[in-house]
Amino acid sequence: MRRSWGSGLPRDEHGKTSAIRLRTAWGKAIPPRGSDPANVVRRMTRWGKAIPQPKHTRTSAAPEAARRGNTFPHAARPRTSVVLMARQTKGERVALYEGLLRATRDFADLTFQVKGPKTMTTAQAAPQLEDYLEAVKRTRRAEAALAAAIMAERKSLERAHPTAERLKAAVRARLGAEAPQLSRYGIRPTIPKRRKVEAVMRAVQQARATREARGAKGKRQRARGK
Repeated sequence: MRRSWGSGLPRDEHGKTSAIRLRTAWGKAIPPRGSDPANVVRRMTRWGKAIPQPKHTRTSAAPEAARRGNTFPHAARPRTSVVLMARQTKGERVALYEGLLRATRDFADLTFQVKGPKTMTTAQAAPQLEDYLEAVKRTRRAEAALAAAIMAERKSLERAHPTAERLKAAVRARLGAEAPQLSRYGIRPTIPKRRKVEAVMRAVQQARATREARGAKGKRQRARGK
């Protein structure tokens, strides 16, 4: 016969189980939420640590819900909703400020709260909005001027680069590729790679050994062999 869930567990005077032994991935029991006198729900986590239970706020539903074993009653349930706001683009912000500036002209008697008890009128807010919009116009003019200057620089470089390369080659030919005076004209002198005598002798010996191993011969050696 199949046993019912919770059979064989200790029961209290009301016939209810005093501990619900739920099986977890670690094979340990989890006591019910309302049975811990230390106000801690000892749920098994990956690291075997206890998760503290938040205290109930002063509401009428909290004691009753705690007696029933509800960890978070409806009145004391923490807020989990988060309002996600996308960041405005510069164009959207400029359009908003322009609309608000029109609002300051249409509603001259409007007052609103800024920080704490401080209030501001539309006449006081209008200069700040106008200052930002004027700064945006100056930035746009500066960006347009920067783009035009960069384009002019690129065109000048395309015209001057071939001339500079040919003049550089002429100066190098006049003074010599290794002349130290080239650094005076912004040209790096060519530094030749000087090999040590030991390295040169090693290379010569290795070349001779390779020719002997391959049996390579020059024109004169081949003529003598004939």
